[in-house]
Amino acid sequence: MADNAVELIGLSKLFADIPAVDRIDLTVATGEFLTLLGPSGCGKTTTLNMIAGFLTPDAGTIRLAGRSVDRLPSFRRDIGIVFQDYALFPHMSVADNVAFGLKMRRVAKPEITRRVAEALDLVHLSGFGERRPMALSGGQRQRVALARALVIQPTVLLLDEPLSNLDLKLREEMRLEITTLQRRLGITMIMVTHDQGEALAVSDRIAIMNKGRIEQLGDAHSVYENPGSRFVADFIGQTNFVPGTVREGTQAGGECTVTTEAGNLTLLAPQALQAGAKVEIAVRPERLRFATAADAAMQLSGTVLRHVYLGDHTETHVRTTAGSVVVVRTGNHGEAPLPAENDTVALAAAAADCRVFTAPA
Repeated sequence: MADNAVELIGLSKLFADIPAVDRIDLTVATGEFLTLLGPSGCGKTTTLNMIAGFLTPDAGTIRLAGRSVDRLPSFRRDIGIVFQDYALFPHMSVADNVAFGLKMRRVAKPEITRRVAEALDLVHLSGFGERRPMALSGGQRQRVALARALVIQPTVLLLDEPLSNLDLKLREEMRLEITTLQRRLGITMIMVTHDQGEALAVSDRIAIMNKGRIEQLGDAHSVYENPGSRFVADFIGQTNFVPGTVREGTQAGGECTVTTEAGNLTLLAPQALQAGAKVEIAVRPERLRFATAADAAMQLSGTVLRHVYLGDHTETHVRTTAGSVVVVRTGNHGEAPLPAENDTVALAAAAADCRVFTAPA
C-alpha cells in the first residue's frame, strides 16, 4: 500500500475567473484523518469535490494511492462519500441502501449479503436492515450513510459536513464513533467542516483554508496554540486582540518589543516586523487571568461589563481603559469569587501565551 493515500499537486479551480481553489499542494498519509476547515467560500468543499471527481480541476494533479486519477470518473476512483444530507434512497430498505454500491460493482449476491451484514454490525445497526430510512433517527441515518460508504472498502472516505444536521449531543456522540471506527479500520478519511470544535476533536491534522489557499496545516494543538497568521488565530477558537505598535523590529521567529496599553512587551514574532508597524497582540481567553499585585506579566486595566455562565466555565467581558472589550475564561471549579459587574480589574497574561500579528489594513 502507498505511504500516501492522497496527493494534491498545484490544484486549482476557477469559477467565473475567480479562484475558488488556488494552486494548493497537500499530501494525506494512508490511515490519516485530515480535516479541511474554513469559513464559507474558502474552497474546502470545492477541493473535496475535485478529489471525488465531481468537479474537474483547471490545473494541477490528483493522485490516489500513488496513481493519477485526473481522467477517471468518480465511480472509478475507489472513494466512499458521506454527504451532509445522507443522500439515502427513501424507497429502499437500509440493507438495500448499504448494498447499492456493491450491486453497481456487480459483486456476487452471497458476498453482498455478507458485507452488508458486516457493515451494519460495524455501525451498530444489526437488525435494522429491513427498515426504511424515514423510520430511523438522524443519528441512525448517518450510520447507514457511513455503512454504505465503508462497505465498498474504499481507499479514501470523504466526509462532507457529515454531522451538521444532528443536534449537539448526538453530534458529539457520532464524532466519537467516527474516530473510533477510523482508527479501528485504519482507513484514510478527509472531512470538510466549518465546525472548529469538531475539527479539533477528530483530526490527525487540520488544513485551515482561506480564499482558496491553505493558510496553515498542522495537528490540533499546533494550529490552536501556535497560529501562523491573524486569520488562523481569529478563526480557531476565541481570541482577544490588543492593538500595539512595534518599538523594536525583528526578523521572522525573533523577538520584538511592542508598545501597547499594557506597556512594553517583548514577544516572539512569526513574521518579520519593522519598527513603527501597527500590530495586534493575540491572547486566548483562557490565558488571561485576574491579576495580582505580584504579576509581572502583561497587564490590562478595565471594567467588568458582564459575566456569562456556560456550565463548566464563565466568560467575563471586560472593557479596557483603551476602549476595547476582552474576554476572560475562568473554570467553574470553586475558585475565588469573580469580581462584580462594574468593578475595576487588572488582567494578566504571560508573554509566552501572547502572539503578535500585523494589524489588518
